[in-house]
Amino acid sequence: MGEHNLARKNALGDRHHTARGASARIPALDIIRGYCIVSMITGHLAAGSLIARATHVFPQFDGASGFVLLSGLVLGIVQSRSVHRVQLRRIQCATLARVALIYLAQSAIVLLGLALLLLGTRTHANVPPTEGRGLAELTFSAITMSLAPPAGSVLRLYVVFLLLAMGAYWLLKRGRWVEVLAASGAVYGLGIACREYTSFVAFDGETRGANWAMWQLLFISALVLGWHWERLGADHFLRRWRWALLVAYLPVGGVVLLAGRLAPELFDKIDVTVLRIAVAYATLAFLYAAVEIVLPVTPRAVVRPIELIGQRSLDSYIIQASVAVIVPSFIVLHPHSPASQLLAVVTVVACWEWARWRVRRSTSGREAAPQPG
Repeated sequence: MGEHNLARKNALGDRHHTARGASARIPALDIIRGYCIVSMITGHLAAGSLIARATHVFPQFDGASGFVLLSGLVLGIVQSRSVHRVQLRRIQCATLARVALIYLAQSAIVLLGLALLLLGTRTHANVPPTEGRGLAELTFSAITMSLAPPAGSVLRLYVVFLLLAMGAYWLLKRGRWVEVLAASGAVYGLGIACREYTSFVAFDGETRGANWAMWQLLFISALVLGWHWERLGADHFLRRWRWALLVAYLPVGGVVLLAGRLAPELFDKIDVTVLRIAVAYATLAFLYAAVEIVLPVTPRAVVRPIELIGQRSLDSYIIQASVAVIVPSFIVLHPHSPASQLLAVVTVVACWEWARWRVRRSTSGREAAPQPG
């Protein structure tokens, strides 16, 4: 009986990795991206509730950090493959088109918030503050990305990241990854020295928002790692040492939890610190190891919804941002209430159904190509 179970487990694992090779996808990364999206949905729509706490169990790590890291990582993996098949200029043009799409989505969400100030029945944290501002000023702020609702603020960061990535491609194609990291480190230093000039404005129009010059280090370092992912055999390394990584994270997580309570400034999110970046990588390694252990012995139907959400993570992020802007404009929802938790669950289901439709539409039955965001 024991030999039969072992053989079954090995067969499941073989099918899992064979399917991976055939599709050029990395299921573990899709699942983790899906988890990060779900984490942001519960955090934005049902903050502090039971389901929000259940999806925010890792100290000093949240969905936004994971989303940015994995976006850079997957972008690096995808473009390192593409650069051998198509011209660099085509890759850069495709990236620029994606920048335009994200910019339009960011602007549309803010303009939607402005419209709901007239159409909605109440104000809330994800509609623009209008006191002392005219319509022209608010519209200009939306177009220049000076305004971004908390539930959609990652989009304007993403615009900056992709513009920086276009220059990084040129260097990475020539094997000059050290220069990419050095330049990213220099920009990070600029963000420390000139915080007031490298930070977006928060949604209140007065305080500082995310410091893009510091956040970009998380994205660009992940881009470099993704570019060399296959050459380094990172996937094989993480699978081989999955149990060691799982165990090693436990004391690390304990130290981070304690340090975060004693000195939270060490893990600041607005000016994303080096320690916060390190924690993001450590948590990613833990999650990757955990998924690799669980996935071969779990029915695929169980994890498929979150995997699909991860495959269309950017779409899912835009959906949750739109929900966070629209629904509270008409309905009073307490973050801890069952209604808020139900809204979060419904939003997750909507993201899943949208992802299913997108995958069916784009593949006609074939496995979807990896998406950089």
